[in-house]
Amino acid sequence: MYKRQPVRVPKEEEAAALGAALQALWCYECIQRSRPVEIETIVDKHVNFDEGLTVEPERLKVMKYEEAYAQYEEYLAALTPLYR
Repeated sequence: MYKRQPVRVPKEEEAAALGAALQALWCYECIQRSRPVEIETIVDKHVNFDEGLTVEPERLKVMKYEEAYAQYEEYLAALTPLYR
């Protein structure tokens, strides 16, 4: 079972591009500068969230999603050998 996490919305409109930039910064810090850093540290420093848009997951919907995802994983496991 997965831990339910709140959904937080960043203020940045181009969140996907920001995410890519943050990952690039993380790689740069860890590889080029040989300074291991947690991605959470970078996110905490560079991402601002709109706290008014934070949503807590609904337990029933989480359970339904987990059921559907488990079924997806079964199908995936059954089909994967066909593509090797």
